[in-house]
Amino acid sequence: MSDPVRAYMVVCSDSRRAVCNFCEKELSSNVTYFKRHIVSRACCAPDDVKSKLVGLLLSGQHNVSANTDRLQRLKRTLDDVAVDVHAPGMLAGGKRPNTGTGGD
Repeated sequence: MSDPVRAYMVVCSDSRRAVCNFCEKELSSNVTYFKRHIVSRACCAPDDVKSKLVGLLLSGQHNVSANTDRLQRLKRTLDDVAVDVHAPGMLAGGKRPNTGTGGD
């Protein structure tokens, strides 16, 4: 069964490498690594694609590891990406950037 993320990558002549269709970066062709790249700030993928892959990343975690540090870090990273996707101009954690034009 083919992973949906493969639609967003082109495998290079070296089958261990692939190019992202959105930002044209060459990366490892590992599907989990590629999903994490697409949902990160480093990639300019559309919001709907990022949301879809966030769901796939979270659903792929084993139930046994539900409280591990690794899963918690992944959830925080994905939450930060979700803030960026849904509220442009906001920093991670829902904070507003300091523009230096304060009205204090």
